[in-house]
Formats: sequence, C-alpha cells, structure tokens
Amino acid sequence: MTPDIGSPMRLRVASSVRVPLLLVASFACAACGGSSASTGLTGPAQSEAGPGQDVDGGGGTNDGGPSGSDGGPTPTPDASTDTGPGTSTDGTPQRLSCTSTFGSALSTAHGRIDGRLVALVPTNQHSCNSDTTHLHLQIAMNGGTYDVAVNLDALTDEIDAPLPDGAWSEGWHDTMTLDYVSNLGLHAAAFTAGTVDTIQQHLIASLANVNHISVFATGYGPGGAHLVHRQGGGRDGAVFIEPLSAKAHGFVFHFDTQTF
Repeated sequence: MTPDIGSPMRLRVASSVRVPLLLVASFACAACGGSSASTGLTGPAQSEAGPGQDVDGGGGTNDGGPSGSDGGPTPTPDASTDTGPGTSTDGTPQRLSCTSTFGSALSTAHGRIDGRLVALVPTNQHSCNSDTTHLHLQIAMNGGTYDVAVNLDALTDEIDAPLPDGAWSEGWHDTMTLDYVSNLGLHAAAFTAGTVDTIQQHLIASLANVNHISVFATGYGPGGAHLVHRQGGGRDGAVFIEPLSAKAHGFVFHFDTQTF
C-alpha cells in the first residue's frame, strides 16, 4: 500500500515510557510471529500524495489483505466484562502472529472500530502488510482481524478523556464522528514533533499491555482503515486505549500544514 504523507516532527516523551530498543524490537517481533494534551509524537518531511495515489496506509494495489476474505485468527475471549466506560479492567491482552488475511466488515466511510488489539506490525516487519510511515495495528473484531494504519509522520499529542461518541461496543461504527476541537478541545499548537522511529517506539511501549481498543479512522476497503489523523468535519482519526475506563487515553495526530 502507498502511505499518506505528513511533515517534520519532534517527540516529547516522558522518561517513564522510554524503552530500550532491544525491548521494543522484542515486543514487535512477538506481535508479528489529561487531562488534556500531554505527550507529543511525529516524523520526517514529506509532501501530500497526488491524485490517484493511496495516501494513508491502505488501498491501492496492496490493501493489506484480499477483499472479502474470511478474516484472520481470532483470540479466545478474555475474562473481562465489556460494560463500557467506568469499568476498571481492560482484561488480559492476547497476542497472535500477524496475518495478511483480513475480515470484510468495514466500509469506506469514517467511523470507529472497537475491538481487541492482537498484533502490531512495525515499519521493519515485512511478512505482513506494512510500510515506512505507519505502525499497523491488527484488531480482532467479531470473528475477523482488521488492519489499521496509524501515522508515524505527523505531529502528535495525547489526551485523557471519555471515549468520544459513545461506549465501547465491539464492531465497526460508521456513523460515529470525532472532531479534535469540538470533542476534545485540542488545537494544533499543542501538538509536538518527533521522528518515525521515536513515535513508533513510544506507541509500541504504550500499546504493550492493551486489550480493548477503539480507533477513529476511515476505511480503505473491507479489511482495513487508515487516515488516523486530523481531517476536520467530524472525520478526525485517533487511537484510544483503556476505552472501558471512565477516561480513555487518546493518541491524536496532525500534519504541520494544518491549523485548527
């Protein structure tokens, strides 16, 4: 797949979340076989893709898996109870080898995918759908596995807030919306920059023990989603972990050409 394109970034990461490169590499391999804004994340300068190009981690000649396939491996349900925000447990995470066989339940609309994180595919992992400017999340949902391409090449921020537009409910919800300004009170000036590598390291460390997950994104086909960044008009992308808690923790992204 041809990724979308962003601009230079610098990362502000608390010392408590830095992890040795050996640990990051080991986790990535295993995955594949606030209050308001706090920590920022981002990557090297690139330009927006032109007409006819797939611009964000999906579609094109390689959408990460055949359209209409039966879906990849599905984890055994965990022991947690999905009661929505306000619960205190995320359940025990399960990790599977990454797959190139994806489900078929997504539309090409903007929406929110609620599922369980089962694999991470970093930029240097080539046995499954990957590229140089996205961390690919593989999310188990309703019997299938779905590819979600998360930008590593855009300015980023983090926020603790109730999960936008309703409680976590396993499935693809293509009527749900997200706007950084109206829903989260975020503005471009709060975001900071980094590099593809430092953002990826921080995200992998942050997602190490994640089970339930919610991602606002735009489907690139039945098996996956992309555009996990600012778009405006209620179509912003974001990754939320701890979605069953009273406040989820969100990762948000925008390019340096965008103001809001």
